[in-house]
Parts: sequence; C-alpha cells; structure tokens
Amino acid sequence: MLHEEVMEHYELWCELNQVYADWCRAHGVSIHRLTVLEALWFQQKTGCTLRSLQDRLYLPKQTIHTIVDGLVKEGYLERLPSPEDKRTKVLRLTESGLAYAKTQVAPMYEWEGKAMRQLAPDDRAVMLRTYKQLIDALRTGFEEEDSV
Repeated sequence: MLHEEVMEHYELWCELNQVYADWCRAHGVSIHRLTVLEALWFQQKTGCTLRSLQDRLYLPKQTIHTIVDGLVKEGYLERLPSPEDKRTKVLRLTESGLAYAKTQVAPMYEWEGKAMRQLAPDDRAVMLRTYKQLIDALRTGFEEEDSV
C-alpha cells in the first residue's frame, strides 16, 4: 500500500510540473525563465546572487547563467558589486525589469489564486500542513541516512 502511495505522489508531482510547464508555454515563457524571474522579483529589495539562485531553484548553473545573461542583455537585470565582497555580483531587476517581471509573474499568481479558491479553506490548510510534514519527514530521513 505504501509503495502505491509513494508512486501516486510521484505521478501527481510530475503532473503538477506538467501543468505549470503547459501554462508557461501558453503564456510564451519558459518555466525556467519564469522561475528565475519570480525569485528575482521576490528578492528585489535585497538582491540575490547567481549562487543564491542556484541554491534556491535547483536549476543547472548553465541554465541560470543563460537566463540571467539574457535578462541583462534585454535591460531587465543589472549586476552590481556586492557591498560585502566586490568579487560577487548582486542581481537586481531594473525598473523595466520589474515591470516585465510583473507581467510574467502576476498572471501566474492570479491563475494559482483562482485554482486555490476552488479548494475549501480547511482543505488548503490541510494541504499546506501536509506538505510541510512531508518535507520535514523527508529531510529528517535524509539526515538520518546521511549520518550512517
């Protein structure tokens, strides 16, 4: 029984990723580009580094570099010296980059919000709590496995 539940979880995870990929394709943006834009938008006040994007998004380094280089060339993103370490560049969206990111990210949030509103508030709370519990259990299992 547990094996079937693990497999169903995996299938649902793949299906969810496919739904997001389909939405992105329908809106003319790659899922990786949208993911990077979303991260940059959320971290606009503090900025972020290539390394922090890699750590947060789990995308290949080359994929992130290609997207960042493209956004810089398009005038949507700038690389600024880090106040702490001049060798490190902080990535910040330009004014036009903020406007562009909003046109890409906001429709996704509206779409997600519309879908979430179809779930009862209690169901949303259970879903989020269950996600957190699963993440904690997976992390604990990984840490225990790693310490052996």
